[in-house]
Amino acid sequence: MTDAPAPAAEVDSDAARHARLDALFARRVEPLLPEFSAMQAKYRGLTVAALVGSILLTLLFLSFELVGEASLGVLAVFVAAGALAHYSRVYRDRLREALTPIVCEAIGGMSHRTGTAQEVVERLRRIPLVNRFAENTVDDVFAGRHDGTEFLMAEVRLFNRVVRRTAKSTTTSEKTVFRGLVFLIATPLPVEPRIVIRGPAWWFGHRWRRTDKQLRAEGYARVPVPDAAFARHLTLWSDQGEAALEVVGPELAATLARLAASAGRKRIDAAFMGARFILLLPKGGNSFSAGGLFRPLSGLREETHRLMEEVMVVHRLIDVLKGAPARPG
Repeated sequence: MTDAPAPAAEVDSDAARHARLDALFARRVEPLLPEFSAMQAKYRGLTVAALVGSILLTLLFLSFELVGEASLGVLAVFVAAGALAHYSRVYRDRLREALTPIVCEAIGGMSHRTGTAQEVVERLRRIPLVNRFAENTVDDVFAGRHDGTEFLMAEVRLFNRVVRRTAKSTTTSEKTVFRGLVFLIATPLPVEPRIVIRGPAWWFGHRWRRTDKQLRAEGYARVPVPDAAFARHLTLWSDQGEAALEVVGPELAATLARLAASAGRKRIDAAFMGARFILLLPKGGNSFSAGGLFRPLSGLREETHRLMEEVMVVHRLIDVLKGAPARPG
């Protein structure tokens, strides 16, 4: 893997990490609170100005009968929503610049970047874990080492653009294939068999999962796993059944079943590729945001601690895969 900083001390406690975060917040974020307050006031005002301006402009058009009455509310809401989305994004990006580095420093052995995770995207193109996608966006990417294990965690959206042409117009829309977190976790040795572990393929809401027919066409066969909990939540597919069962043995099968059960209705998907274990955790929204344009700054310290807990999900995952009990929730 790339972009991983030097490993931190392997033995550390959550309490120590949160204490370091408090100290870093006091030293490097609290002096910025006046700047954040000024940004909030400015962007809130600009959002209101956009709403008022769109209403006045629409009233002017309405007086000259250039638009219909129904357009008044539509245009005002559209302009205000666009302004709110833009200024909220600018403000959140500024918060991220201030908060994410201290979170990584408090945790130790971790770096952060945005906008690119080519290793993640290329691996997802090469294994039948998700349906085909043409486009992708990557938000937060965390890389590092925990308990001697290298990892990369990225928040991604995989999608396709759909173009519809008629005699009168051409429209372009986007269809999301997958949205959520992708984990790449180093394995002690490369895994030879091709292995895919899949959650349930229900009728809707699971667009990224390929059909059984598609997997069989690529040389995979379903491998029965002698674990009732695993069979309830997941299915194992491989081109080498016996070898796959040696990799996904009783302990790992039970661990994956617990992870799938705790992940909610959509479950998880996973695969082995070379010396990497790949896991998909479908999630909506932004997992690693803190603060907001209309949130009081008095709660920013608490939100930064919550952000650290979200980031440390990759540590929890590695701990569970190594045999530690899963944390509640």
